[in-house]
Amino acid sequence: MLDINYIRDNTDTVKKAITDKGENDTGVVDKVLETDTRWRELVHKSDQLRNESNTRAKDIGMLMGQGKKEEAQALIKQTGEIKDELKTLDEQIRELAELRNGMLLRIPNVPHLSVPVGRTEQDNKIDKTWGEPDKKSWRKPHWEFTEEYGWIDFRRGVKVTGAGFPFYVGPAARLQRALINFFLDTAAGKGYIEMQAPYFVNEDSARGTGQIPDKEDMMYVIPRDEFFAIPTAEVPVTNFHRDEILEPAQLPVKYCCYTPSALPHPADVYRRYGLHPE
Repeated sequence: MLDINYIRDNTDTVKKAITDKGENDTGVVDKVLETDTRWRELVHKSDQLRNESNTRAKDIGMLMGQGKKEEAQALIKQTGEIKDELKTLDEQIRELAELRNGMLLRIPNVPHLSVPVGRTEQDNKIDKTWGEPDKKSWRKPHWEFTEEYGWIDFRRGVKVTGAGFPFYVGPAARLQRALINFFLDTAAGKGYIEMQAPYFVNEDSARGTGQIPDKEDMMYVIPRDEFFAIPTAEVPVTNFHRDEILEPAQLPVKYCCYTPSALPHPADVYRRYGLHPE
């Protein structure tokens, strides 16, 4: 969630970030600023009324001590009216804060200036290429030959659990383990700190990385414990430093972690990526 003060000071930058990500409606930025302005006005009014109530409470005590009961009773009545007004104000402040925070969750982060703007595959920038594609006609895609040799069993995975939960057997199981080690070792060799993260997070963590409320209906939930199954390792790893302030000397912080992705893909095409966390 972006800080409301940052949005107020960098409104155009935040709106540009929204349009760069393919969204045309930037009205949420104006609405959140309007809501925050109203929230701050009511908080200021509430603070003034509380100060007034505290002052009158002291005056009531002084008048009672002087035997001026009628004047004290008049102030007591006024103080009661102030408390009623404060009760209404506090409810309005709570509702506005809830509305503002809900809108803040819908505003995306501002990407670094080095990140290219891309709305289609044609906008992607090629960073590096090597070799030539092998276009021999007899080549088979991995989802065909692995099933043919019994290395990845999709059908039994559906029987035991459901779509997107295949069994890896023999060479495929060993290959997956070797690839995990290879990528983690490669990242560690480049200065990344290896991490084994939890496969479930709480609601605050899911909200912290934007899965809630945007993708709440797409996540697996354990209602009893209020846990959410992670879609990728980014969720727990990003929340590792949630609610912490890192000193400049600690940066950059680089972690690597393995967790299979669970992105949706056409159901009629077997792909190794896009499966459920294992």
